Amino acid sequence: MSGKVGFPLVLCAVSLFAAVSIASAGSINYGNYEGTAPSEVDFLSVAESSSTDAVPLFGTPSRYENSLWFFPTTFTSEAQDGASDTTAGTLTMSIRADEGCYLTEVVINEYGQYSLAGNGNSGTSASVNGTLWIDTGSQIFSVALDTTPDSPYVLPPERSDELFFASATINLPAGVSQVSFSFDDILATTSQDGTTAFIQKNVISGPTIGIAVIPEPTTMVLLCGASLALLKRKKV
Repeated sequence: MSGKVGFPLVLCAVSLFAAVSIASAGSINYGNYEGTAPSEVDFLSVAESSSTDAVPLFGTPSRYENSLWFFPTTFTSEAQDGASDTTAGTLTMSIRADEGCYLTEVVINEYGQYSLAGNGNSGTSASVNGTLWIDTGSQIFSVALDTTPDSPYVLPPERSDELFFASATINLPAGVSQVSFSFDDILATTSQDGTTAFIQKNVISGPTIGIAVIPEPTTMVLLCGASLALLKRKKV
């Protein structure tokens, strides 16, 4: 699926915040975000975990049509004076298409900013990396985040509050109605004596997970559509 679709996005008439339960010190289960209208997918057992930091990192998601939106406020990495730091988070869930529809594409967009200060070289850096995994039950697909500008970001020159954009897209084979989803997201910083590196997921527009669906072959009216193509380029 490609191209920019000009359909307006309408807020779904569902609860935006599910009950949160702590599964362990490093994970949170946000529960289910089920669709209520024809062609809406179900996001089931939505959870996040981290092996490096206290959660939440992504934060409680909000449903918006066939997407989940996250607005992280603590997903950061910072290092100074020779130290280094890594912050890693993982999102997992199952995604199920509405009856008569199929999943065709999984899209992740995320935004953030970084700063580099001091008199240093490539030993002072900030980077964003990640891998999207989709398991259809018969095939496993994976793709690395594509970042703009290219990561890592290093000295010189000094930079303050520079923006980055990262995305990942997996196109699914025909006839897939349910998948297991996993997204590993990593921020890392390194520093030298007298330098500082900082990077964070943007507080305003964090990772956006978009799922596009298509109608069954006999359906004449385009109920399911391809509206998620717009989310590839949309900033909050």
